[in-house]
Amino acid sequence: MTHTNYEVSKRLKEFLGGNAPEPMLKHYYWKPYSGYKIFGPHTYNESEADREQVCPAYQLHDLLSKPFCEAMAKKIGYPTLSMNWSMRTKSSYLHTIWSNAYFKGGLPAVEKALMEMMKEAK
Repeated sequence: MTHTNYEVSKRLKEFLGGNAPEPMLKHYYWKPYSGYKIFGPHTYNESEADREQVCPAYQLHDLLSKPFCEAMAKKIGYPTLSMNWSMRTKSSYLHTIWSNAYFKGGLPAVEKALMEMMKEAK
């Protein structure tokens, strides 16, 4: 597994909204109406309604990047994080959580941690 699955990608897109960073190196996207396949950039010319269903397919380096960690830290206000901490400290903490999850169980463990954090933030 090299990219986040469609369910996680869709949830991240909904959760982060306009603050969702684009994938860094290869701009790959899930297109659910094409049988849940990943496509590269400039490979779709669908209508705006179809484009709404397209979700970024993140790789591990995307999830551990500073823009992604900062966007998540701003959005979730993770309960264990003190409001006195700087944004840098909060995003570094999230980076550590996801790095440890990857070490223990690969990208599926990172996806699980992301989904749990988004669920708690509701």
